Amino acid sequence: SDWLWETDGAGRLRYVSRHLAEAVGTAATTLQGRSFVDVIASLSGSRRSHDRSMLERLRRCFTGTAAFSRVVIPVQVDDETRWWSLTAKPIPDASSDDRGWRGVCSDITEARSRELDLAQLANIDTLTGLANRHRFGVHTASYFAGATVSPCTLLMLDLDNFKAVNDSLGHAAGDALLQEVARRLSQVVDPESLLARLGGAEFALFHPA
Repeated sequence: SDWLWETDGAGRLRYVSRHLAEAVGTAATTLQGRSFVDVIASLSGSRRSHDRSMLERLRRCFTGTAAFSRVVIPVQVDDETRWWSLTAKPIPDASSDDRGWRGVCSDITEARSRELDLAQLANIDTLTGLANRHRFGVHTASYFAGATVSPCTLLMLDLDNFKAVNDSLGHAAGDALLQEVARRLSQVVDPESLLARLGGAEFALFHPA
């Protein structure tokens, strides 16, 4: 399940296994001589800052001299997001002092999906899709953890007589009401703000300004 590869000291591919070529969707002969990081970057295509930082971490690994392990990168293959894990160690070139890299690449998409699902369960309110109490607490705690704290705004919202809705119309109607409240609040909230459902009919909004 691992795809072998090898680069020269400049990070250019000099050996590409058949499995890696198939995963990239390009002939091995075409990949040889190309920067391995650039090949990965061409498959990434993500504008999210987190994904870009993961790619930059991989670039730094290739400019260093130490072995690296399980560097995870998101890529787009056949219009589907896949997650690859790269592990490598430096090797001396046989004909010069140039140090190349030899390593393996693994597709860990299924394991990554499970991790993301677990993270979502831990941080997202399943009924409304908003942040839950745990994520809201972690977020606000990290904001106040620094030596200096910038101004912020905290708003709390509790629906009046929500119990009467559940008692008279049933819990399904109550759930639908909470989902509608979450939808309407999400439409007017600034992207930099964090909107959460704390539980029951309680909502909270944190805005860093």
